[in-house]
Amino acid sequence: MGTSLQAAKRNRQSKIFRSKNRAFKSTVKNAMKAFETETDSGKKEDSLKSMYSLLDKAGQTNLWHPRKAARNKSHLAKKLNALKAGKTPASA
Repeated sequence: MGTSLQAAKRNRQSKIFRSKNRAFKSTVKNAMKAFETETDSGKKEDSLKSMYSLLDKAGQTNLWHPRKAARNKSHLAKKLNALKAGKTPASA
């Protein structure tokens, strides 16, 4: 920890930001797992819509790189479309 007041404040802020970032990352990962385990295409489509907003927020706040968020959105959409078409997601 720094000796100046600025350094002490920055240290306090970084602890707060770190905990918020970790909580949000956990939320995104849990939502992705829930999407993966869902088998009904209707429910999966609903969870995809909520995943889009989570991934957009992760990209906008630089929690993830914006292209990583876009890439994940694309992969999830491909899996949903493969499920709708009756194919296995691995072959899509």
